[in-house]
Amino acid sequence: MGEELAQRTPVSEVDVLRHALLHLAHDADNEAQMHLYTGTPIWPAAQDLAADLDVRAVLLAECSGGNPFDEARSAPWWTLAAANPGVPIPPACLAATVELRSNNHVEADDIRNDSAALMRFLTPRGLVDGEVGPVPRLLCEATPLTAMQQVSAPEVSAPAAGIVLHTAKPGDRVRAGDVIARIVDPLGGSVEVLAQTDGCLSARHDQNPMPGPES
Repeated sequence: MGEELAQRTPVSEVDVLRHALLHLAHDADNEAQMHLYTGTPIWPAAQDLAADLDVRAVLLAECSGGNPFDEARSAPWWTLAAANPGVPIPPACLAATVELRSNNHVEADDIRNDSAALMRFLTPRGLVDGEVGPVPRLLCEATPLTAMQQVSAPEVSAPAAGIVLHTAKPGDRVRAGDVIARIVDPLGGSVEVLAQTDGCLSARHDQNPMPGPES
């Protein structure tokens, strides 16, 4: 897929954006719990979105790197506010990126529940008609994006070739030093992959080379 995309030359501005997005996303398979990225100034205004979707991690940043689409919509307003400290310039929109688990986790019940959750979020804001109900309990605390750590094996690249055997799954609480995976050499021996920080393991990437779990 990557080789095919590299051979294509987009023509229009829209095609350039689509091509860039597909190139970034084509190999990003992973296994993850529902989580949310949004701007620090938008929190806690986006708390109802996180609660309605039952997200298990909320990651906040004003500049996360890579120019994600949600920041392109919302960052100009807090940038203007920072440049004009004497002028009240609130965020003019609520933009967020919702990570819907993984490519391999597509089930009818989840689709129905996620759709209903988005409708619950939109209804109190007057964007769709419907009965407004109570906001569910938020299942996690929001943390800075810098608190998330991608665990490699170790640090940057795997020290050995072999089969990755996960010993922790998304949603597990881990502490620094816990074994969260092993690289098993089919010819004998194994190498342990350790958590580098305390936290909740939120995702396991399915990529080569393996960037590792996130906590």
